[in-house]
Amino acid sequence: MRTATIRRLRGLSLGTAALAILASSHIVDLRAQGKPPLLIRDQGNFYVNAEKVQTPHNDTCKLAGGCAGIAPFEGGTDEINQAYVDYQFPHLKAFKYPIIFTHGGGHHGGYYESTPDRREGWRSYFVRNGFDTYVVDDVNRGRSGYDIRSIVAAVWGDIPVSQIDRINKYSLERAWTAFRLGPTYGTAYPDAQFPIESFDAYAGQLVPSFRLPIETDRNVHAFVSLVDQIGPSVLVTWSQSGSFGWLSALHRPDKFKAIVALEGGVPDLSTPQNVALYSKIPILFVVADRAAPQAALVHAAEETLLNAGGIAKALVLPEVGITGNSHVFVVEKNNLQIADLVIDWLKTNVPCSREEEPSDCRPGD
Repeated sequence: MRTATIRRLRGLSLGTAALAILASSHIVDLRAQGKPPLLIRDQGNFYVNAEKVQTPHNDTCKLAGGCAGIAPFEGGTDEINQAYVDYQFPHLKAFKYPIIFTHGGGHHGGYYESTPDRREGWRSYFVRNGFDTYVVDDVNRGRSGYDIRSIVAAVWGDIPVSQIDRINKYSLERAWTAFRLGPTYGTAYPDAQFPIESFDAYAGQLVPSFRLPIETDRNVHAFVSLVDQIGPSVLVTWSQSGSFGWLSALHRPDKFKAIVALEGGVPDLSTPQNVALYSKIPILFVVADRAAPQAALVHAAEETLLNAGGIAKALVLPEVGITGNSHVFVVEKNNLQIADLVIDWLKTNVPCSREEEPSDCRPGD
């Protein structure tokens, strides 16, 4: 698998002419590490799903003279429930459908962009392998901004403090054990793949999360708005966003050409209608080490979907000899080895996904 990873990196290196144009000490250093320069044809960002609301106050400062020398911001028209989307496209596109990366609770899209010890993240690695990529910050998370109306309303006395939207944030202790880095804070499992020496750098990306049930609806609406804009896509979910992805697929089953659920739970397969719908979408479940209950769930879902004629795979990493990974395997030492497994599965199981295939390609061709 390591050989395959190195082959993908080296296989995407620049030609002699391009190297002559782009040569610099920085580029030479990158190539010396086995990582060629990244060539892209476009990149940028935008927002989806914003809605306008009127607010009486926009500040937690109630003093007419201002706070710290700054007058209170007046109320007016605000935008809320927007989701930030960052995109990056490769110079040479090899896969027909773009990849949408969505993060988990307590995180933002930066989770996919690099690792805590500054190795290559999944987003740029997928770009190197010919995938158009979109990275989403969920509603009320990270670069999407936050709806502060309930906090401001409580400060001004318009609502009781008990009605402030539920917001929480992972402590370092909770993140360590909940994400299975080790049995107790500061103690790693002996075979841990997480770069333990970089835990503090990782913890910097832990951000506040809004936790009311309505957040699910807001994020589903954002995901649907995104695929309505960009067209058929492959959705990669992780953890909390798994539920957002499963529900989004119910709204736009024709727009999701595959779903990769990274410890993102399983879809609701309790009705024949849902089984029929999800069996039409290729689904890859990925579960890491020390997660036996999750492994049992994805194997059961895989069996149900396969029996219904679907394309489904339960990839439980220890079962294929990859051990020591935690809930945050996307940023761990063997992150690109796992990315290769996902890339190979997508290329094999998503019908009509090669960029060079004719427009009249039919599933099964």
